[in-house]
Amino acid sequence: MNVSSVKQIFKCFACGAGGDVFKFVQMRENLTFPQAIQRLAERAGIKLKPTRRAKDKGQTQEPSEDIDPNKLAKVNAWAAKYFQQNLHDEKKGKQTRDYIAQRQITSQSVKEYQLGLAIDSPDDLLRTAKAKKIPTKLLEQAGLITAQHQDKFINRLMFSITDVTGRVIGFGGRTLDETGAKYINSPTTPLFDKSNSLYGLEQARHQIVSTGTAVVVEGYTDCIMAHQFGCT
Repeated sequence: MNVSSVKQIFKCFACGAGGDVFKFVQMRENLTFPQAIQRLAERAGIKLKPTRRAKDKGQTQEPSEDIDPNKLAKVNAWAAKYFQQNLHDEKKGKQTRDYIAQRQITSQSVKEYQLGLAIDSPDDLLRTAKAKKIPTKLLEQAGLITAQHQDKFINRLMFSITDVTGRVIGFGGRTLDETGAKYINSPTTPLFDKSNSLYGLEQARHQIVSTGTAVVVEGYTDCIMAHQFGCT
């Protein structure tokens, strides 16, 4: 493959593929064109401003006042690390680590799938976020806390849900005390819609493209275990 950093183009003489930097990222990471733009902007530290479609021909477009998906992605990334820190805490995470071991989920899968723990506290995430000066409104917009300003996920094994680009778009939580709903998920946000999301797609995307097939299973742990055994 020949890559020209000056012209910002590439050409593969073996398969004939070629194009600009956007096409390269699209093909390398199996993204759509808008996703490739978003990924490159994030890497360059450039903030993209969403715009509203003009109602009438010739009307100037103005910046959208909708929730900023980039801010949601950043606070979700922070929350994923917060949950992971809880899981690996010697005392806080012991019960959950024991449960994970019983389910035969490997340490590699724990890391790869960003598993974590929401501790048994009604507002620990909220208090931790406030100490980091993370806006409460942003936590609510991301579905991490409720309108009553309590943590959405309490005493649950946490599954980070990522999109094909690797952004954390939402969470699933399994109860650890068998009370309440067995599983709860993030509410619908500009980043996350459960009906349009497929858990494990980031980890399986290259295999899916190369084989032309995908194996769909029911639950989060089912997906992880299937992946451990090479079934994607």
